[in-house]
Amino acid sequence: MGIWEAIQEEIADKPEISAELRTSWREQEIMTLTLENMTTKQKTERGFYIEEGRTEQGMKNIVQKMLLRLDDVDEWRRKLAMLKLIQAALDIKLDQRQKQYALSEIPAWPVGGRRTGKTLANVIKILINEKETIRITRDSAWRYTDDNRFGYAYAWEQAKILKEISDKLRKKDVPVPEVKDDQVLVKIMNIGICGSDIHVYHGKHPFTKYPVSQGHEVSGEIAKVGKDVTEFHEGQKVTIEPQVYCGQCYPCRHGKYNLCEELKVMGFQTTGTASEYFAVDASKVTPIPEDMSYEEGAMIEPLAVAVHGVKQMGDVKGMNITVIGAGPIGNLVAQTAKGMGAAKVMITDVSDLRLEKAKECGIDVCVNTLHKDFGEAMVEAFGPDKADVIYDCAGNNITMGQAIKYARKGSVIVLVAVFAGMAEVDLAVANDHELDIKSTMMYRHDDYVDGIRLVNEGKVHLKPLISKTFAFKDYLKAYQYIDDNRETTMKVIINVQED
Repeated sequence: MGIWEAIQEEIADKPEISAELRTSWREQEIMTLTLENMTTKQKTERGFYIEEGRTEQGMKNIVQKMLLRLDDVDEWRRKLAMLKLIQAALDIKLDQRQKQYALSEIPAWPVGGRRTGKTLANVIKILINEKETIRITRDSAWRYTDDNRFGYAYAWEQAKILKEISDKLRKKDVPVPEVKDDQVLVKIMNIGICGSDIHVYHGKHPFTKYPVSQGHEVSGEIAKVGKDVTEFHEGQKVTIEPQVYCGQCYPCRHGKYNLCEELKVMGFQTTGTASEYFAVDASKVTPIPEDMSYEEGAMIEPLAVAVHGVKQMGDVKGMNITVIGAGPIGNLVAQTAKGMGAAKVMITDVSDLRLEKAKECGIDVCVNTLHKDFGEAMVEAFGPDKADVIYDCAGNNITMGQAIKYARKGSVIVLVAVFAGMAEVDLAVANDHELDIKSTMMYRHDDYVDGIRLVNEGKVHLKPLISKTFAFKDYLKAYQYIDDNRETTMKVIINVQED
């Protein structure tokens, strides 16, 4: 009896699953034939990782061999899960980094070593435990293991989506939360929407479990304080730092809780602030000035990202700085650098609208690199010594390639943006030019404090970045607006208390 027949017998009492898998297997056979007719160039253009002997049929054989190694496992659910893995690897596209999901119910598979086994188990979580809510996207390939032995799961333009989310953003009535002794109850006023929220909305965020309440850029007013809270009072304007950390791991013990080994972020891995009232530990609340608007207060979180990023270079006073990418974060990085004393700041983008916003916010040099060479622009702005540091706030192979190619030898590049996939950059040049490539991750409390100070001192301007405001009931319309106006939208704000 073959593997397929054996598993079919195993799940014979579940006809709906059996039929689904038979259909998937037939689709896989068709996909295999189509792939065999594609040239290597076509495969490469579609994001396939092609290596001799790593064909679609070869991957199918590998997975079949894995099934044989599960003979000592009695639970039919595990074997069914492995068949779902076949479906994942051969029938549909998975986000490249969705494999990062942790799996608690099913231990790592005893195949291909610990790392590979863990990867397979993570995918099973997506396909089995989350299948009713998670969307598997068409536009990215999933890397099959942590090493290259099995290559990439072959992405497919006509691939089947396991489950669409299609505008499933629901409003739910819940009780006002009870406040613990060390907590405060915040009446949420405004919520900012960022790019990561849009990724969650479309089911593309690699580290989010569904369903989830969103909201992490927030401002509000304290409505109630727990009995052990002494540093805040009712009616006080505040913002919330959305990180939830363990306090026990090495980074946490050394003050770098933004790098916590168990880090969760409100609105992604734990409940977000998109509610009329939100109970939160007082330790995660930061006061904002009474004369700061709630719209500005909701933008302190992205400003803290920029502040932390700029600080990776240390003291930037008197430096010449280039920022690649004039979106909200890039704009705030450029403003923060100027506010912290940079001598001159140049910002680049391919959007005239975003560059106009940067100019409105006081950035010295704004360059559209569709019309001017990046290297020439740096020399024009700063002379032959070019920039002391380049902040990449766009995060793609082109922008990081520009930074490495044109950076002054021995200078610094700070990656602020999050790459969507595996980077392909010329590290040989980086090595030859002794470039110092740094990265940055979120923020800490002092970054909030410094960001608020910069706004108070008039050195950072937040209001010009607000593109549109929506009422709480129109949350979905806000997402749709951003989708329809990506090139002209900077920051969208949700007014939670507006009817």
